[in-house]
Amino acid sequence: MKIVKPFTSNKDPHNHYITRLHFYNGVLKNFYMRGAITCPEGEKEGFAIMAGMDLTENVIIVFEQFRFWTVNHWLNPDGTIHQRDDGAGFHLGLMQFINDNNGKYRCVSYFRGGQHVDTWIRYGKEVYTNPECPRTIELIEVPYVSEIGPNLLLEKINTAKFRVESDSWLAKSVERFVNMRAVGTEPDNPTRCLMTLLAGFDHCPGVRRNVL
Repeated sequence: MKIVKPFTSNKDPHNHYITRLHFYNGVLKNFYMRGAITCPEGEKEGFAIMAGMDLTENVIIVFEQFRFWTVNHWLNPDGTIHQRDDGAGFHLGLMQFINDNNGKYRCVSYFRGGQHVDTWIRYGKEVYTNPECPRTIELIEVPYVSEIGPNLLLEKINTAKFRVESDSWLAKSVERFVNMRAVGTEPDNPTRCLMTLLAGFDHCPGVRRNVL
């Protein structure tokens, strides 16, 4: 599946929870935008996504995906950005993803959950104190991600309630988890991040347009 991305956005002047995404060919749609972040743990690279609830179709669409090890860019001694060993670009910091999404999707609200509290204290503090961090950023804790996430993910798959780019890191991660779930495998960080997003939308659902 190919995810069609907007070229810009603006906030609904009557409801700040609604973001209007502008697509090519004159298409304009209302979304409730939110992201999710899963921090690096051990040998697991961090993962973040930016998504929106289509308020017409009631479907969650994942627009952006991002892998990271650090909040700021991972720099070489000469100041250049460290290149990935797999040849897939550079080790950009999470703050790049946050600021890019703020500019394009008008969203700085991210769900978090399903990880040890010490992990979030470390990375959350680094995000909030970063001089490049948007003033209005929110890292919203979602309870019980580990408990409800797997079943919620399968429910959304079976009811076709979310869409993600085919052949992406996230799609491959979810496929591995679904195929291996019978043997008790733990989700890796992309799948855990998606579980956090889905649990977050359930925990903090979008609000209706204000009546003038």
